[in-house]
Amino acid sequence: MKKMFNGEKAITLITLIITIIILLILAGVVFGALLGNNGLLSRAGESKDVWKLAEFKEEVQMQILDIKMKSVEESVKFTSGYSFKDYLFEHLELSMIEDEKYGDVIDNLDGTISLKREWMEAFIDEDFEVHVSGGTNFYVKVEYSTKEWTNKSITATITANKSIQPIGGWNKKNNRTYTKSYPSNITDNVPVTTLDGDVAIATVIMGP
Repeated sequence: MKKMFNGEKAITLITLIITIIILLILAGVVFGALLGNNGLLSRAGESKDVWKLAEFKEEVQMQILDIKMKSVEESVKFTSGYSFKDYLFEHLELSMIEDEKYGDVIDNLDGTISLKREWMEAFIDEDFEVHVSGGTNFYVKVEYSTKEWTNKSITATITANKSIQPIGGWNKKNNRTYTKSYPSNITDNVPVTTLDGDVAIATVIMGP
């Protein structure tokens, strides 16, 4: 009876040790899935950043549209000495003073304007297109195979100023350029990420 008891005790101890080892392995897997570089918490944080960048971009675009409408209502006459860019810069600065939304408004003196808020930056180019990034001087632009009306598919091309990670559903031309064919009207906010993890939003607009 005594030997049998010792045997059962030994088996129970071995079972306990094996159980603890399995639990430690599972804990490692769970922590890796949550906290790793590509873990759930990391991806959740990236998704939140992408959403905030998209929201920031839309806000700046609406601000530009409102200022354009204001210039029409006021019948402002633009000349080579006072362009719409100058008018836009002035009103963006006024907006910053009134509601302190944008933080810093910078005239880049090359026909472009930058707006900085928290960790985000919006870059307004010469055509008044808005590009946003995480404040790391990372920008993307979108070009189209045609801007004329057509019943055929249109190819959009995203070009970045840095090497980028693969974009899901897009065709790679080189380390900075990807293309995709769109058969119908759509507005598509495409997250673009550098090899270092910086994120920018490329907004593809097909249709009116």
